[in-house]
Amino acid sequence: MLSEEGAQACAQGGEGPGRRSRRAPRSRCGGRGADEGGQEAHEGRCRRCGEPRGRAPRRAREGQRGARGSARAGARDRTRRALDGAGRFGSQNRRGRRRGGSVKARRVKGLDPGAPLDENARRIVGVRLAELRSFAPKALDPSEVETLHDMRIAAKRLRYVLEITSPAFGPAAEEGAGTAKELQDLLGEIHDCDVMLPRVRAHVKLLRAGDIDHLRAAAEGVEDLSPKAARSAPNRLRYRGLETLHAYLSARRALLFDRFVNEWEALEARGFAAELLAALNRAAPEPGAQPAEAPL
Repeated sequence: MLSEEGAQACAQGGEGPGRRSRRAPRSRCGGRGADEGGQEAHEGRCRRCGEPRGRAPRRAREGQRGARGSARAGARDRTRRALDGAGRFGSQNRRGRRRGGSVKARRVKGLDPGAPLDENARRIVGVRLAELRSFAPKALDPSEVETLHDMRIAAKRLRYVLEITSPAFGPAAEEGAGTAKELQDLLGEIHDCDVMLPRVRAHVKLLRAGDIDHLRAAAEGVEDLSPKAARSAPNRLRYRGLETLHAYLSARRALLFDRFVNEWEALEARGFAAELLAALNRAAPEPGAQPAEAPL
């Protein structure tokens, strides 16, 4: 038990018999708050740094960025300018699209959990076929990069549905899945070219900007630039390979697109969608028949 004097001291200052008094906070620079004679420093400031006690010393911000930091900042600015307008695919998140850039799948209405598998599967396949064909008029334009990509995603969704339901529909679903896979792979090759071409153009633009900066810095102090100075451009030998790569990708993309148009027009002329749905109707199991088991 504390004495009456100890209890009063604890209530007033939080100190009592046997307790040490609290210290005033020191400056972060390590200087003492009082001089050797026990007197407080002038106006409550640290004797070493002159800052108010309890605060961190002030650091000068001017001049911290050196020549190397300025060079990195300039390189980043050139990179942003080079990539600006490069047409990188999927950079925008438009309405009705997922974050990755692909369009959302159409909702399948009228599904009945209590209905047979083949009935629901035919309904899903019908929606996926209509979704795939909806991109065709616009996708026949070679400049419609995003539409071609959306059509590839639609072909992949159709393929997955047919592969899952192939145990119920048999060869009809397997053949349809194979056709959808061929279309998906062809559109995927076109998409790879559409992704690479803007990157090659942006890299060429970045190298060109670096050469311009180098030649201007080398000509500092002169009124004109000699044609011989072009030999000192650091990226002069890299353009040839990049321009060749750009020509190759452009030619390959054109060939693949022509092949896609021919194959799609052949599918439409054959009536691929109606043919597939009719085959699935013929392959539907009879009432009371045992469902087919999935292969191991």
